[in-house]
Amino acid sequence: MSESDNEALIRRAIDAWNANDWNTLQELIAPDAELVAPGGWPETGSFKGWPAVRNLLHGLKEAWSKEHLEIVGVASRGDRALLEARWYTRGEGSGLDIETTVWIAYVFEEGRVTRIEFTLEEEAARDAAGIATSGANG
Repeated sequence: MSESDNEALIRRAIDAWNANDWNTLQELIAPDAELVAPGGWPETGSFKGWPAVRNLLHGLKEAWSKEHLEIVGVASRGDRALLEARWYTRGEGSGLDIETTVWIAYVFEEGRVTRIEFTLEEEAARDAAGIATSGANG
């Protein structure tokens, strides 16, 4: 796949995330994909395989009465890409609105996502994606 194909796949994945479309996410994410969550998150570490990835992603949504990811920019290089996004959330119990910048590094193989690593730190995400240039842009 080309870099533009990878960027289009990320945009489809974010649309599916926002629509709670787990079937489309399952199509886009390889069955043996790995998701790496940073320290400081409710669940940290590495999660391997679609069931584990889905459970973690589903858990991220459960804490919020409302949430939405908005793409700020996407940069790609070869089989890797970096997403900068704003995550808008509303606390389930508190009702507080929160806006957080999230960085997500992706690795692709044969038209599917094989690795997802997300963090709140741009430098860590750039290292994971292997994209050192300044500013994800899309």
